[in-house]
Amino acid sequence: EDIYFYIINNAKKYLNITSPYILVDNHLQEDLIFAAARGVEVSIIVPALPDHLITFCIGKTFLETFVNKGIKVYLYQKGFIHAKTFISDNQIATVGSVNLDYRSLAHHYEDAVWMCGTPVINNIKEDFCTTIFKCREITPEFCRKRSFVKSLLIPILRLFAPML
Repeated sequence: EDIYFYIINNAKKYLNITSPYILVDNHLQEDLIFAAARGVEVSIIVPALPDHLITFCIGKTFLETFVNKGIKVYLYQKGFIHAKTFISDNQIATVGSVNLDYRSLAHHYEDAVWMCGTPVINNIKEDFCTTIFKCREITPEFCRKRSFVKSLLIPILRLFAPML
């Protein structure tokens, strides 16, 4: 988690993230939002199709918050994407098994490779850019179209995020 905080807080131009799950704590959420607010182009790719429905539904509530705060969120349309990458400014990247959820960041022993200044980062960035063409961007308009019932459920669902 500290590596992710380092990457987020040191990004100058862009930060690209791919993760099947987005169930972040307040600190990580605020750092991502602050990065976007200070002019970093933050883009996140997540799957459009769930493998765990409850996790997916709760994760969508975070994605809507991100979209409304200027973070670009893309739904991968070609199936379930399971990649877990962070790429920043063509200089730093991670690839591994770490999801953006409590279990991966605090409970399980996940692993990732941290890279700095190596040419392979360009390959990871190229893969991210190619993958975006297989995605649909979530827009603020799309987020506003949710039903009244969903609006009521979002705060309740968020209470369960630390348990997933």
